[in-house]
Amino acid sequence: MYVSPATTVTLLFPPSILSAKLQVQIGCHTDSLVNLKEWMRPPVVTRRFPVKTAKMEISSLWGGLLYIIVPDNCSLGYFSVTIEGATQAPYFKHGETSIQDWQDTIRHYPAPWAELETENIILTLPPERIVADVQISAGWMHAGYPVMSNVGALPEIINVQAFHSKGTWGPIHELGHNQQKSGWNFSPHTTEATCNLWSVYVKETVLHISREIAHPALLPDARRERIETYIRNGANLEDFEVFTALEPYLQLQEAFDWDPYIHILAKYQTMSNIPDDNRYKMNLWAETFSQEVNRNLGPFFKTWGWPIEGSISKKLAMSYPAWAEDPMIQYRRS
Repeated sequence: MYVSPATTVTLLFPPSILSAKLQVQIGCHTDSLVNLKEWMRPPVVTRRFPVKTAKMEISSLWGGLLYIIVPDNCSLGYFSVTIEGATQAPYFKHGETSIQDWQDTIRHYPAPWAELETENIILTLPPERIVADVQISAGWMHAGYPVMSNVGALPEIINVQAFHSKGTWGPIHELGHNQQKSGWNFSPHTTEATCNLWSVYVKETVLHISREIAHPALLPDARRERIETYIRNGANLEDFEVFTALEPYLQLQEAFDWDPYIHILAKYQTMSNIPDDNRYKMNLWAETFSQEVNRNLGPFFKTWGWPIEGSISKKLAMSYPAWAEDPMIQYRRS
């Protein structure tokens, strides 16, 4: 449903849900631009209203799509809401909406914004949501809920032919940011690196587009030059970022496939109280990955300049076979 600008909409809720801390939101463009020097749209264009009464009358100067915000772990189940004064907005749900209905009727609904929903993502033109805006608060796209995108990126997202032939990097990169956890992200070094694992994974396993085609930075010559430059400059963590920081993760994937990542990231979901200390976290990752693949990865990570503790190196050497195929052996200092 869509609320027209400066139009009052009435919502009728069942009294039984009033203690559930629901909210109603008008608009999906949640980025605040108040800290930017120039504006291409008003700085704040969404409004939220707590649901405290069975009957609510709400409006927004800017209008927007209408949402009911449900708290995490809400146990209400299904309930009905009566909405008066709003306009139908185009909405397509994969597996439920018929393509014929979409083409003949739904896409012609008068609202200026549509939503396209699949099992795992919602595009606004979770469960994730990507919202296009004429101006966002940072960059071309940024992570969060929703992921925000400049409208100029829309062809990359919704052109099906281009999506399957060239893939899409930016949106999956931002969704990767949403998956990052402090326990295995070593900020600032890997913040803009490990999120790209999702971009590579989706390109290769879903779209069947190889990594060297997925992004020019992943061409073999570019990768080799990047590694050699990093090692030549002393393998300093100050230089360990973006595609340089992505490289050891790609090398491990190329050697052991994607399954170790799936298992390890699931394992991290069950870990708690991981100290927010990069040295500790990097040692934990080296130990966890070594255990998963049954190889001593200590020398590999040390060649990359990771601060692997002597006690961890000794433990890994005693517990697991050496990694004979280690691609960093050629760069190892004698």
